[in-house]
Amino acid sequence: MPFITICDDSLQDLMYMEKMLYHYRERNPDSLFAVNKYSDPGKLYARIEEGEYADIYILDILMPDKSGIELGNLIRAQKRKSIIMYTTTSVDYALEAYQVLACRYLVKPLEEAVFQEAVQYALMQAELNREPVFRIKTAEGVLTFAYSGILYVECRQRSLYLYAKDGTCIHSIVLRRPFEKAVEELLDSWTFVQIHKSYVVNMEYISRYKQDSVTMENGQILPVSRNKAPWVKRKYLGFMTDKYR
Repeated sequence: MPFITICDDSLQDLMYMEKMLYHYRERNPDSLFAVNKYSDPGKLYARIEEGEYADIYILDILMPDKSGIELGNLIRAQKRKSIIMYTTTSVDYALEAYQVLACRYLVKPLEEAVFQEAVQYALMQAELNREPVFRIKTAEGVLTFAYSGILYVECRQRSLYLYAKDGTCIHSIVLRRPFEKAVEELLDSWTFVQIHKSYVVNMEYISRYKQDSVTMENGQILPVSRNKAPWVKRKYLGFMTDKYR
């Protein structure tokens, strides 16, 4: 299910866009998506830096602290394929919007028909671009990470510790199921492998492989358990063969 994040410092505009999104969903019952909204662009900026991910961002341009253009630049700096739509009272930022590959530039006051056409297009593009994501439940809420942004996941003291490519570490609330179940979707992908009862790693970021350990891109050395070593070797060699074929 796609995730849509709206950010506008005007609560009135924020609520209006949320309302129009729900109108779209009512008229298109097969089009399922979740909506997250921010009135504080600085808070959204921090969340994006921490690894929070959305398929579609609908951003006001003229906001205090962080502009919509700054948010768009951060999204693109992290190599994300998220769809970006801009809303604004000014036509003066079209070039900047173009430079962050925005799919739409909507001038306020927003017309519902124009907004819904833009949402329909964005959802179609998001479906084509969508990268698998992993969701982790934390004390602050559910955070979403693109697979490509995850170095490895550790199970410690009945919690998940997710180590992101940007250097952040996020830990989950207490697990109510086995580690393997909690990371099942990662293990179903070709990119991740469980090397130890407590570690699942993204093979894309292994900088050195040994029979009893792997060194990750961030320099962390993680153990490979003896009983998993044969499977880890087969999967890693297969992954590297496919990668450089």
